[in-house]
Amino acid sequence: SGYTREEVVGMSWTKQIPPGDLERMKEYNRKRLSNIPGVPSKYDFKFYKKDGEIRDGLLSVSLMPNRKEIITSFIDITDRRDYERQLHRFMDELKIANAAKDKFFSIISHDLKNPFHSLSSALKLMLDDETPLTDDEKHHFLISMLNTSDKAYSLLENLLLWSRSQMNSMEFKPEIIDFYEIAIEHKDMFRNSALQKRISLESNCAENLFVYADRNMLATVMRNLTSNAIKFTRENGLVEISAKTVNEEIEVCVA
Repeated sequence: SGYTREEVVGMSWTKQIPPGDLERMKEYNRKRLSNIPGVPSKYDFKFYKKDGEIRDGLLSVSLMPNRKEIITSFIDITDRRDYERQLHRFMDELKIANAAKDKFFSIISHDLKNPFHSLSSALKLMLDDETPLTDDEKHHFLISMLNTSDKAYSLLENLLLWSRSQMNSMEFKPEIIDFYEIAIEHKDMFRNSALQKRISLESNCAENLFVYADRNMLATVMRNLTSNAIKFTRENGLVEISAKTVNEEIEVCVA
């Protein structure tokens, strides 16, 4: 506790106990001296060190035979408690990570099944001799297959990025980027997907709108937002990528 033997002898033990634990310990002692059953002989408590630091302790208590006096001893278990709290925190984080992983794989498996089913169906139609396709129909199917394969590739790329992030192996390399270029890049990337649903895909970003970010991470976020916007927008709808300056930061919106 930081006290010398001379300082401890004669000092009231109550000065070493924070108020919250003090009342509990006094109540235990009252019941023990009155021979009331159910009082623990060992329990955790907190105590002050001489320098004011609060530590965790484990107290052992006995009633001396034939005397209305109590003898106690305690040890400092702060390090053990810190380890236990850290262990509990790691376990909670692991549960959250496992739940996220399960949900992620559920989404990935569902979203990957659809594009591969579409590719398989399109290929069967193109190879079916009984129902020959016109050149225009073949061209239409090829564009559709290209869009579908692009979506599947994007999903697999996201899966790879996610696995790398879970292993803490993603490199964060921020740089100065003109967001206008990112917006135009993703407008071009998803043009065919938008046309397929008769959706207008527009970019409303000024040039020279600079941000400080990791290009790959920013591209991943924009790719996911734009893909979801097209996925959940009805036919003949509008998806707009915009950005504006707000309090010296850039606010990005995919609507």
